[in-house]
Amino acid sequence: ERERERKSPPCPAMSSLRLAVQGVGCGVRRWAAACSRRQPPLPGRSLQRSTHHRAGLSVSRSRVLLGSVAVVGAGIASAVAYTQGTPQSFAGSGALEATFAVAGGDRQQHVSMDNWSGTHSVEASLLFSPETEDEVLAVLLEAAAKGRRVRPVGSALSPNGLAFEEDIMVNVGLMDELVSVDTATKQVTVQAGARVSKLVEDLKLYNLTLVNYASIAEQQLGGFTQVGAHGTGATIPPVDESVVALKLMTPTGPVRLSKDDPDGGHLFRLARLSLGSLGVVTEVTLQCTDAHHLREELAVLTRAQVRNNHARRLQQNKHVKYLWIPHTDSVVVLTCNKTAPPVQNAPAAGFKEPDENKRLEPLRNLLKEKTGSRFEVNKFSFAQLRDLLLDPSFTDPHDVAWIKRVNAAEAEFWKRSEGWRVAADKDVLQFECGGQQWVWENAFEAGTLQQPSGADLEFMSEVLETIERENIPAPSPIEQRWTSASQSPLSPAYSEDPASLFSWVGVIMYLPTQDPEARRKLGDEFGRYQDKIWPLLPKYSAITHWAKVEVPSAAAGTDQAGADSDGTRLQALRDLYRARLGPQLGQLVKAQALLDPKRVCSSFPLFEHVLRPAATNPNTQ
Repeated sequence: ERERERKSPPCPAMSSLRLAVQGVGCGVRRWAAACSRRQPPLPGRSLQRSTHHRAGLSVSRSRVLLGSVAVVGAGIASAVAYTQGTPQSFAGSGALEATFAVAGGDRQQHVSMDNWSGTHSVEASLLFSPETEDEVLAVLLEAAAKGRRVRPVGSALSPNGLAFEEDIMVNVGLMDELVSVDTATKQVTVQAGARVSKLVEDLKLYNLTLVNYASIAEQQLGGFTQVGAHGTGATIPPVDESVVALKLMTPTGPVRLSKDDPDGGHLFRLARLSLGSLGVVTEVTLQCTDAHHLREELAVLTRAQVRNNHARRLQQNKHVKYLWIPHTDSVVVLTCNKTAPPVQNAPAAGFKEPDENKRLEPLRNLLKEKTGSRFEVNKFSFAQLRDLLLDPSFTDPHDVAWIKRVNAAEAEFWKRSEGWRVAADKDVLQFECGGQQWVWENAFEAGTLQQPSGADLEFMSEVLETIERENIPAPSPIEQRWTSASQSPLSPAYSEDPASLFSWVGVIMYLPTQDPEARRKLGDEFGRYQDKIWPLLPKYSAITHWAKVEVPSAAAGTDQAGADSDGTRLQALRDLYRARLGPQLGQLVKAQALLDPKRVCSSFPLFEHVLRPAATNPNTQ
């Protein structure tokens, strides 16, 4: 099957669905029947929906088995569902697992899972899929009593496998209901297992949308907010800032927190971005905004042209993103601003639909030159063509000369894509990220919007100079985005000055093969890439996005990218976080001692090997 899919890249949705159906079995028929009965909520000033335990096979359960589990794809050996009834106590290894059953009646203690990029995997003693907060709480309390570890896991999209745990993982994907909508305040309360894409569809009935989006929308809201996902926009903070209240199930009991709490919302701000280290978030209240359309304009500029009008570009556009193409003088500049929706069936003045064949021609020609008639190139998308051009089965992704040619073809693709379009905000702001990949994204302060420091372009200039000087086979693009500050103490964009401007820069290495040895070599190449860029992080006080920071392998006990046999990189990582977030990490350690004194939820590698040692002044309020 892998050989067939290598020759003809599959539809990811169909591959995931096939695996989910194998696990769910006859539940598919019940899912179809339940979905046919489901009606959308009626719009109004406020919607209230019960979140109590539901008997029988719920629509939500069927949806998560063919939804969140399907997103994980080949990473799940079998779909796991909670057995109806009151959660039972457990004693000793294996007793908890005996109270749960895999779909179809087969009981399994171990569940294997890969993250989306296939860069991290885990075999957990138990994957628990609760339907109620009581069920979540029961697992946490029993785990605390018996000395076991628990991590909340969502769609397994984090490139670093942040949520993975070998003992117990809790997936709240069955808890995905829209609980309430207040159209006056534009605040919505939703269970944390709902995917971003599902919530956005539900909000259409109320003419509301999210304040901002990340590149994709298949995250569960719990993970989306707990890791501080972000989009782009110099006046828009990361998504954790849109959380105004939450429910948290902890190993010491349930907690409700909001920005208006008597402590000034201090514990709330810690908890809304805490990487699941304080417990399992089951519900969030989000500040939303009116649904709107965006006009997106795409232009390819030179590096000098980008520098000339950079500050003004950030100030005058709601959303700005740069895609830097290494080993070329091309930068894809995307700007978006609110606009009126297009008139139905009326052609927009000055709009010209891009010629898809002309756009893809440079990539198709390069692939034909390399592989001859092996592929029917006209059937592949842009992302698929790029993956094939980097596939080590018939190209050399380590050859800098070849990478330069691929990047040049991609630059030409973007030049032939110049123009503009108008669409709903969610359709514009989400981005085709390509296939499986290593990702390393770092954030740093760049002054304020009105008084930018220029650090954002200086950082990029040094990255590009390093790539070219060291002959790094860096694929395209290097994505650069901006946000305003977050008031969440653990955010990489944390600042007490809400006017602060932060830049986020992500470098990548694609993994367009399933051959283990080829993937290992690409991981090693990415490790060398990181090593060359690493000195820029302390220089610019940059730290890594929580879903993309890799714990050096000497501590993690793996052979992933970033080997660290002598512990030097681990100590450097601790020093970075101590310098940027030391006191805030101290506050997190204090909160963890209060809510999770037995470290049920905070014994994962990033916390134990990096964050806890980097914390300073743990007794600070």
